[in-house]
Amino acid sequence: MPDMGGRHGYESTRWGTVFVGCMALRGLPGPNGLTGTRSCARGHALRPEARPWTVGRPPDAWPPSARSPFLTMSMHERREALMAEAYASQLIQAPADVVWDRVGGFDSLPRWHPGIVSSERVTRPEPGPGPLRRLTTRDGEVYLEARLAYDPNARSYAYEMLEGPLPVRDFVAKLRVTPVTATGQTFVEWHATFSLTPGHEGEAAALCQWIREELFARGLRGLAHTFLPPPPRVPAPELEWRR
Repeated sequence: MPDMGGRHGYESTRWGTVFVGCMALRGLPGPNGLTGTRSCARGHALRPEARPWTVGRPPDAWPPSARSPFLTMSMHERREALMAEAYASQLIQAPADVVWDRVGGFDSLPRWHPGIVSSERVTRPEPGPGPLRRLTTRDGEVYLEARLAYDPNARSYAYEMLEGPLPVRDFVAKLRVTPVTATGQTFVEWHATFSLTPGHEGEAAALCQWIREELFARGLRGLAHTFLPPPPRVPAPELEWRR
């Protein structure tokens, strides 16, 4: 089994039960039966003693059955081998259509995500599959994202992060709203896959935890909070004036 290098589990909040999880895929087995490490995402685990005929010989001189895919793949393939993912979900006390009306708009994040203060439409410099948005966070960070897919019937949309302060590339995320027919509630999922930019590969676990907790789980808790009934108003005590 590969070492997933992350954490996952259920967290109870006042808004319901939220599942959060992240993975940094580090140990997919190669054809030689060995498992990778942090420095070798898949294939040979850099253990020459396991294959005596590899000692002192470069990888390109090893028999094909002993060569690690990670040692022979292209840089693009290596990046794919180091893909990570982040996931969070939230149960919301409202019907799915009502929830989708609130989250389905590509510019709706500032209305329910506590960490996003603005979302602006950006004109595409060249034709593309969907609209662009520029998000600004409460910390002043800016993200440029493009919508890749939109399916109102399935209550979901997918987007790609094009620019931002995070050391990631190939960041693709999906937000999906699903009705819980037995109770009339709604199950909302937010999921992303991405790879680390060169020099940041060792930060995969910490980064996917930050995306999971600060971006996804925090946002979904904020969404659930918008559906809470307002607190009961307590009338102010009457003041009696006496002469």
